[in-house]
Amino acid sequence: MSLILTDIDDVLLHWAQGFIHHMGTTGIDITTAHIDWDNWINSNEYIRAENLIDRFNESEKFSELEPYEDAFDVVNRLHAQGYTFAAISAVEYTRESWAFRKQNLDKFFPDVFQSIFHVGLHRHSKKPMLSAFAPTFWIEDNAVNAADGADLGHTSIILDRAYNRNIEHPKVLRVNSWYEIEQLVTGVSQASSRPIPRRI
Repeated sequence: MSLILTDIDDVLLHWAQGFIHHMGTTGIDITTAHIDWDNWINSNEYIRAENLIDRFNESEKFSELEPYEDAFDVVNRLHAQGYTFAAISAVEYTRESWAFRKQNLDKFFPDVFQSIFHVGLHRHSKKPMLSAFAPTFWIEDNAVNAADGADLGHTSIILDRAYNRNIEHPKVLRVNSWYEIEQLVTGVSQASSRPIPRRI
C-alpha cells in the first residue's frame, strides 16, 4: 500500500489554532483548546457559526496554518521513500479555499499530494470519497470519519486528540503521533527515523 489517504486539519496542519487566533483578532473569543463542533456550533447561532468558519477558510489566513512537527517530519520522509498521498478534507470547496489550501500544503509538503479533495464541512460525510479508493492507510482525527474508513476496509488510524476519545471502533488504530504511523506503514521503528530539516 504505497498510497496513504489523510485528513489535513488538525492532522497535518494546526487548523483550530489558526481559527481561534484569527477569531480573537476579530473580537470573538474562543477559549477552548480545540473546537468541539457539536458543542460549539450548537452553542452559537448555527448559520453564524457556519459563516465564520467559511469566511476563515476562504481568507488568506487559511494559507498560513502551521504544520505539526511530527507530520512535517514523517510525511516528507515517507514521500522521499516513494509513498504517495491524497488528502480528503472537510472544507467547503471554493476556488479561494482550494487555492489557499494548496499554497499552504506546497509550502510545508512540496510535491507530496497527488490529489486534494474538499468534500464540504457542514456535516458532509467523507464516506463517498473514501469508497472511491482501494483499501489503504487512512489517517484522521475525526472518530466518525475514521470509523467510516475502517468499515470500508481501509487501515484506519486515528490521531489521539482530547475531542475524539468518546468513540472507539474495534478496527480503528489509535496512535499518539505520526512517528507511530510511520512505524505502522513501514514496519521500521521510529527510533531509527531522523527528523529532516524544516523548510521555512
